[in-house]
Parts: sequence; C-alpha cells; structure tokens
Amino acid sequence: MINEWLTLLTNVAAPTGDERKRAKVIEDQVKQFVDEVHYDALGNLYAVKHAKNKNSDHETIVVSAHLDEPACTIVDIDEAGFLRVEGIGQQDPIAWIGRRVRISKTGQIGIIDVEEQVDWQDITFGKLYIDLAARDQEHAKSLASIGDFVSLVGEFDEEHDDVYLGTHLDSVLPCALLLEVLKTPVSDKKVIAVFTVQHRVRSRGAKVAGYQVEADLILTLGLTPTGDTPGAKRSAIKLGAGPAIKALDGSMVVSDRVRDRLMEAFSRAGVTSQIEVAPKVMSDTGAFFLTKAGTPAGGLSLPVRHAKQQMQIAAKADVEALRNVLIALIK
Repeated sequence: MINEWLTLLTNVAAPTGDERKRAKVIEDQVKQFVDEVHYDALGNLYAVKHAKNKNSDHETIVVSAHLDEPACTIVDIDEAGFLRVEGIGQQDPIAWIGRRVRISKTGQIGIIDVEEQVDWQDITFGKLYIDLAARDQEHAKSLASIGDFVSLVGEFDEEHDDVYLGTHLDSVLPCALLLEVLKTPVSDKKVIAVFTVQHRVRSRGAKVAGYQVEADLILTLGLTPTGDTPGAKRSAIKLGAGPAIKALDGSMVVSDRVRDRLMEAFSRAGVTSQIEVAPKVMSDTGAFFLTKAGTPAGGLSLPVRHAKQQMQIAAKADVEALRNVLIALIK
C-alpha cells in the first residue's frame, strides 16, 4: 500500500507555505482509520486514534511527519515574460536547474533554468528563471503572479523491486508511512498523528503543533543521508541496513530514556537499528522538544541516498522495518 500512498501524494504539490492540497488528500484518506481529524490555525493536520478504554489512564504518543517540499516563490516577471524566483528556506539552487516546475496557484507547468554564462560557483536563486513559454510579460502575468509558490512536478518510479525512487521522498515517504501505520488498531494508547506545515522554514509548523498536543512521547519521522555513495561525507548510515534512531542534531540531544525506549521497540519488532548523528541539521524533533515545559521527543529516520537532490532513493526493507517498529510502539 506504500506504493499507492506515494503515487497519490507525489502527484499533489505541497510547497512550503501552501500545503493545503496535500493535507486535504491525507485528510480524505485518513478519516477511515481514525476517530478525529482537525486542523490548527497554521494548517497542521491532526489525526487522532483514541485508546480503546477511554476510562482508564493511557499514554499519549504523537507521531509527526512534515507535509512540505522544497519551494520557491515568484518575485518578479520581466518584460520578456520570464519569472524570477527566490528560494524558501535553505536549499541548493543548482538542484532546480533544468527541472519541470508547477505554479501552485494556477497549475501552470514550466521549465526552470539558469542564466547563460554564469559560473557554477556563482549560481544563486537570483540567477534562475522560469520559462512558461509566455509570449510577453502580459501573457506571463495571466499564467502566474508575483508571490505564487513554485514546486517541482512530482515523479515516482514504481518499477523498482527493492527501493523507492522519487521526488522529495523526505516529505512524501514519512507521510505515506504514517498513513499506513494509522491503519493499525491501537489498544491502551492514544495516538495523535500530526502532518506539519512549514518544516523548511525553521520548523514553524512543529512549533505550533507542540502547543496543541499533550503527549507523553513525541516522535518525528524523517530521512537521513547515507554515507555509502561515492565521495559522501563520512557517515555510518547505509541504505538497507535498517532505520536510524536519532542521537542528536543541531536542535537537540535526545535523552537516554527516549533512546532506550526506541531501542526496546526495535528489539520487540525484530529490527536492526542504525544511529543518526547530525550536528548541523535542524529538525522538527527539536521544535517539539522545546515547546511548553519540554516534552520527551525523539526522531526515527529512513536512510536515503541523494538527500540534497530533488530525486532520492530509499530501501523498501527500511520502510517496512520502520513500520513494524512504529506498530510495536503504538500497540
């Protein structure tokens, strides 16, 4: 079923700041598995499964995945009808060059490219432009407007037996996995799934969501780069070697108590774990951890190749293993 979820979500754009369409698709799908669905003012989507015995004390576990994918916004439309853009959040403009893009508001498709005679090291978003094949500025303004969000046209390859290969797996794969896990009946725990917005601009959605939920444990789902490709930064993470338990990142150090509990869940599920150490990466985990008086929080990550590119690869075995771990945690 993960394949079906990925196909569905990849075909719905969710640029940072305009995640509504993907959230609505998830809402429509998740209603059949949960007891309650609602949004907050920022646009985070909450799907709640109540404990079977509502009259007894029960633990509340929050599992979170972010909705948004890399995006840019239109800042100008020149006289020739080309769109000028600026990136939203920290990202590499080179990864956009030559790709098909979609204007979120109108659905118009174009190509993003870089100005001629620009040296590779000098490429910034200010040197990129979108070509909608507009005749002139007036025509371009009928197809897009300043302030519109832009995202890649999604791609997902269903032909591989052992891996998932697609656009922005870092957003669609955790969401698809969480949808699949929500199909599992719960027993004595309350489970709240949070699909957060604006992850790529300092985890704004997670910061708001942290104040909306009362939880005994919050887990964020994400991806982590592998160190098994040519010239990769040194890392012990390998594709297909199991999901990773976050030890620390640039926003938090996970407590021993949370890590021990996650290790115990891996053991019960019969799954081998890896350890993620990412001191330069900020995450939603840290945003949840620091809300209110602080909440026990941890992160579970799927190894992915080409993490900084628009197309990524994840192992199906790792996804299935993480599914089993999450089921062990919530049952």
